[in-house]
Amino acid sequence: MHVNCPVCFQPTSQEAEGCRPVRIVTCNHVVCHDCFERLCAMAKPCCPFRCNIVVGRPAPRLRREDGEILEISLKPAEPLEDGVAALSKYVASLSVWPSQLITP
Repeated sequence: MHVNCPVCFQPTSQEAEGCRPVRIVTCNHVVCHDCFERLCAMAKPCCPFRCNIVVGRPAPRLRREDGEILEISLKPAEPLEDGVAALSKYVASLSVWPSQLITP
């Protein structure tokens, strides 16, 4: 399952250059590369989601430097994958194994 760009509603993909997801670093919204380029080419480039209304200040002008291509898959994880990933991350973060805390 692919995640669609919220601007053009086309599926994002790591394989096709124009479809790669781009994060707008000033607000963390994600759009496809083609939409990001079109937004940057506008007379007054800004995030299409009107971020300034939420934070109560003028939206920053969008520049190409404000885009970061995401190198991750936006495919939603299955619930089991989420649990296994969380457990693996927790175990990896332990500097001492729980079994070493128990005195014989």
